Amino acid sequence: MKKLIKNVNIITPEGELRGCIGVDGKFIDYVGAAEPAGYDEVIDGKNGIATAGFVNAHAHLPMVLFRGYAEDMALQPWLFEKIFPAEDKLTPELVKWASRVAIAEMISGGTTSFSDMYYFCDEIIEAALESGIKANIARGVSAFAETDTSKLAAFRETEELFAKYNGAGDGRIKIDACLHSEYTNNEAVCRAMADYALEKGAVLHVHVSETETEHNECIGRHGLTPTAFLEKCGCYRSPVLAAHCVWVTDEDIAIMAANGASAAHNPSSNLKLGSGVAPVAKMLAAGVNVCLGSDGCSSNNNTDMFTELHFASLIAKGFARDPQALPSRQALALANVNGAKAQGRADTGVIEAGKRADIVIVGTDAPHMHPVYSAAVAVVQSARAADVRLTMVDGEVLYKDGEYKTLDVERAIFEMEKLVDKTYR
Repeated sequence: MKKLIKNVNIITPEGELRGCIGVDGKFIDYVGAAEPAGYDEVIDGKNGIATAGFVNAHAHLPMVLFRGYAEDMALQPWLFEKIFPAEDKLTPELVKWASRVAIAEMISGGTTSFSDMYYFCDEIIEAALESGIKANIARGVSAFAETDTSKLAAFRETEELFAKYNGAGDGRIKIDACLHSEYTNNEAVCRAMADYALEKGAVLHVHVSETETEHNECIGRHGLTPTAFLEKCGCYRSPVLAAHCVWVTDEDIAIMAANGASAAHNPSSNLKLGSGVAPVAKMLAAGVNVCLGSDGCSSNNNTDMFTELHFASLIAKGFARDPQALPSRQALALANVNGAKAQGRADTGVIEAGKRADIVIVGTDAPHMHPVYSAAVAVVQSARAADVRLTMVDGEVLYKDGEYKTLDVERAIFEMEKLVDKTYR
């Protein structure tokens, strides 16, 4: 079916215009001021801003189960004393419903694709397929002692995911390779996963220099920073999606830039856990592809990409003491086109003819959205997730005016809460 979004303010790669977006099947076939004929369905975008859909480039979806579960703690005790024990109680059924709740939260907030690193990945993928969202899924690999990857259950699960799901949903599902981090793995496994990612042509998703402790202990173990250690292990031969990068050095940034790596900036999570502030402006200036992520809801409490956008812009300015650092249009690119690049999705991330129709309409009816001088500034500095009126992925409307088109959200919340009562409360 051909759809036309008319009468809308459009953020394009070239600037902003008021007009129409034509969608033919899964792709955008027209962007312009005139209103073309020949479309089967017309969507009125009056008082709306159309932007390319957001990419949540680093998430742990099932951690919505732990929203508010462990508060006001530093990362290491938070992780080892609260989160890891809670994760030991996870079941496929818990992950099944938690993933649907998390995806509903994301699509109602304008997210059209996400990169996830977690367990019970089949359940996360099935939820993504049902909902219509795009997803890069990685089974986190950790190996404190074992050096033979073939003996690691997480690695065998990764192989199974590639065989079963890579390219599913007409390419909506991509399987990534994954190392949880340097500090949860040994050199032999890091090298083996680097070889595997290269063999598969896959993105390698990994936590990097999230805390000062992690960063410095790696130097103590190897005489190298986490970034330099991963380079030594051959990881940067593949596209690397490095989450957090709070404590990266200038030399680390140079390694990432030289190898075309992406850094997933998680401002809310890093602030909440007291981890620090990633040097985003410095990474961008060096040529690193910086994108945005929410991290898990246990360390953020939501998956709202508008919050991440707003924080990213303000933190960059304050950290650099430069009000011109990370202007709104550049910040917006972190949330869409840069995220798409990090996922290996060159066919989306912008509103342009020939690209996939991953489109979000942000309403400007609420008082906090008036007046609008720049659509990009309004989206980054004023808008909230609740302002999203429509979320479209591959030309299919997943959410419109408060209605979820593909998910039974009430049931998902009910089933998740019932299991939370049984398992955690």
